[in-house]
Amino acid sequence: MFLYIILLSIFFFNILFIFTLFLEFKWTKGKLEENLLDILEQPTKIRQKPTLQDGNCFYSAIYRSLLEKDLIDELANKLSLNLYNENSFILSLRNFLSTHPSFIRSYQDLFYNMVLNFEDKEFIETFKYILFDFADTRYVLIKFYRENKFKNEYLNEFIEDIQKVVQTDGTFVGEIEVSVLLEILKESSISKIDVSIFHNKEKAILFASNKSDEEKSNLLIFLLENEHWTYL
Repeated sequence: MFLYIILLSIFFFNILFIFTLFLEFKWTKGKLEENLLDILEQPTKIRQKPTLQDGNCFYSAIYRSLLEKDLIDELANKLSLNLYNENSFILSLRNFLSTHPSFIRSYQDLFYNMVLNFEDKEFIETFKYILFDFADTRYVLIKFYRENKFKNEYLNEFIEDIQKVVQTDGTFVGEIEVSVLLEILKESSISKIDVSIFHNKEKAILFASNKSDEEKSNLLIFLLENEHWTYL
């Protein structure tokens, strides 16, 4: 009987202990969620901001974020970009990007890679799978694949076709364009610019909330969600 009482006491003690831990976990989780909501609900401090919705969204995010931070003149002067209005800036940035050595070299490397692996079925299947990452330049890739033009003599034609796509107003950026544009931003501006890219709004806001005002003065945060670029 005495042993039974001891075992019963131990059982109820364990139940009470587990329940206490559960309450503590709920309270801690609740506080964390509350703090997260406090951060996310600061529209005057950190918020997702709109961009053009005509295919120029990434260029628009660059223009508007630089404009807000008083860095647009600095970059435009350095790269000889047109600052008459947002669309003029975007078109001149497109032209600058399409002739940038890193841009041309990246697509040349891609072309040579296709030349070397054109007969490799496994490579081609993988390439088809990631084709969407090239955005609108993928139509040039598809054309050259179908016309069997991944041959060295067609390299210049390939680069010219890619450049025409990137220079055209309203065409979407692919991974190569984004990568080179970020390189341009970091290397060409007089002020030291720090750039971060996110695919999740909450993570982007939390990241920004942990930065001091001084750090945020030259920090560009771009957000890609549902195939649309915005900025913070």
